[in-house]
Amino acid sequence: MKKALALLLAVAIVASFTACGAGRTVKPTEYPTATPPAGETVKPMPTPQASEKVDVGVAEFAVEKTVCKYKDGNVAILHVENVTDIACTVTINVKYLGEDGNSRGTEQKKFEGFPGNWDNYFVFEPQKTFADIEYEIKATKFDGLPAARFFDCGNTISTTTTFGHVDKNGEFTIPFGDNVGKVKEVVCITFNIDDLMITGACNFNLDGTIVVFDAYGELIYIGTRNKGNMGTDKPISFGLSAHPKVPTDTPWKQRDEYILPWELANVTGFFALESFVAY
Repeated sequence: MKKALALLLAVAIVASFTACGAGRTVKPTEYPTATPPAGETVKPMPTPQASEKVDVGVAEFAVEKTVCKYKDGNVAILHVENVTDIACTVTINVKYLGEDGNSRGTEQKKFEGFPGNWDNYFVFEPQKTFADIEYEIKATKFDGLPAARFFDCGNTISTTTTFGHVDKNGEFTIPFGDNVGKVKEVVCITFNIDDLMITGACNFNLDGTIVVFDAYGELIYIGTRNKGNMGTDKPISFGLSAHPKVPTDTPWKQRDEYILPWELANVTGFFALESFVAY
């Protein structure tokens, strides 16, 4: 694998009227896969380091906090479940703390129309060094029916190999302008979230992030995805692939010889829904 694979690019899972933060499953890949190292089995996502119930007045939330390594720093993950039947607009304020306990900065995330009896992951990747976080959750009652009630998360992450381009530095690229003719065609890895569902008739736009852990339980990838101007008049199931793709050293012409590493063929993770707008 290309050395860039060691530097792979970690939220929000949402389930309509059901908690789906647990139960991540591994979907076997259909591609040739390396034999697992002796004694190794697929490890689950990291266990949260802290959990608590947070009463915000209009509703109550069950919150789990996980801080894990990613690339050259850390990423913080909050799993937030609304344990009441009251839809809210949720605001999360996070303070990043250094090893000395002092502040390293703050960040805020907001989710409008957080349905009751529903859960979501929030990922905080500040591009700065921190050791832990402190968080505060605020909520106000949401008037009307939240659009996200139509969205149900998938529960599987899968890995596929696909065609892609790399530049002279071996980084994934899309040929355009002066770049055309100066790129190489290689085998790339794509991570996918499967079994997403729209549970009712609507037109919608969604934005989110696919978060992937390898078979060793290490956070290896954060990729974005959006889906716009999609409509349905009945419940549907679909999947999404994350961007960017992850290049390998294998030329596309030799794709039949490529063997997918065991740790990348057996991944777990979740879809991080950032926004869902129905119209």
